[in-house]
Amino acid sequence: WEDLALAEVVEYTRWSLANVGFNPSWANETHEALVGGLSKFSIQQMMYIVHIALRSLALQHQRASTGIGRP
Repeated sequence: WEDLALAEVVEYTRWSLANVGFNPSWANETHEALVGGLSKFSIQQMMYIVHIALRSLALQHQRASTGIGRP
């Protein structure tokens, strides 16, 4: 059950990374973090955390490219 949950979250992470233009192989580097997360959160919650993290990263990238937030 735990391996199936991990596989589902890793696959969602790969898909999400590819969908926003990042290297989907980066999901392989998240294995330990996802295992730790799944010990505390449900599959759906982990997918939401991945979604929010990628939105945050995209927003930060957008701000950096437009100069918003520079002193």
